Amino acid sequence: MVKVRSKCGACGVPLELAVADEFKGAGIAASLCPGCMDQAFLDGGGAILLMSKGPDGARFPLGKVTITGGAVEALADAGQHAASFLARHVRGDWGKHGRFDQIELTDDERRRGWEATDDSGKINKSNVLNRRGRIMSEYATARGGRLWVISGWDDGTTVLLPEEY
Repeated sequence: MVKVRSKCGACGVPLELAVADEFKGAGIAASLCPGCMDQAFLDGGGAILLMSKGPDGARFPLGKVTITGGAVEALADAGQHAASFLARHVRGDWGKHGRFDQIELTDDERRRGWEATDDSGKINKSNVLNRRGRIMSEYATARGGRLWVISGWDDGTTVLLPEEY
């Protein structure tokens, strides 16, 4: 990994981004600092939750939780709150992708995850056990809308509609 220097396209604060060696010397066309990125997200109707502690029974950290504008609107329309979906997600109830406790992995799937299977529930379980990659849930709202929750070990959690991915 090499460092590429740039400036925030909104406020001008200096940025330093780590990129793969193959991209050494590349220029950054547009980037935002974390503060400006959060503000742009909020300006688009999204919400940001800072969780000091996950719910009891959490299998992995949620980190900073961002909820897209579309998800905020869908949840409001359904009269539901993101917290209920986040609690299910972090405890291993991944909706359409199954439940942590009910998913069986082969030794190969446990070790290699997505390289050994295309089953999202098995990939989630392998990623939780190995503390790597992403964990994805898919739920239906009370009004029948689809809602995704995606967590990464290093980049927090996002609640979004599939079309916002």
